[in-house]
Amino acid sequence: MGRHRRLGLFSGIAMTKNAFSAPRASEGIAPPSSSHDLLSVSTVTENRVLNGRAEPLGTINDVLVDMEHGRVAYAVMASGGFMGVAERFFALPWNALKLDVERKCFMLDADKSIFENAPVFDKEHWPESPDRQWHERIHTHYHARPYWQ
Repeated sequence: MGRHRRLGLFSGIAMTKNAFSAPRASEGIAPPSSSHDLLSVSTVTENRVLNGRAEPLGTINDVLVDMEHGRVAYAVMASGGFMGVAERFFALPWNALKLDVERKCFMLDADKSIFENAPVFDKEHWPESPDRQWHERIHTHYHARPYWQ
């Protein structure tokens, strides 16, 4: 079984550039206003993640979707390693990322040092069954509002 089945998540859908900023269902949802408002997962993966000083932090490797709530929950960023060996993976809250259309990358408002003690996993050991504490720890670490709120 793949890592997504263990997580109870599926990563093959189209999404908005910032799922957090989308209006709640009770507010009504407007159609996308530009071609940058809808991106396929294959367009998102392999994009660089930079911080405000344009320092490279990693590359988006995957996208995790909360199927129960119908929202993009996390971008999985790969960092470190060489040619896939010894890479570390970080679940970045989707709402912590901003699309930079001009640079063709995603921006994360964080210093490189934030990854020194960030929750991390490797490609062979994805979180088995993330509980609420895992989700809250991720959002707290990146100073992001939980997507389910």
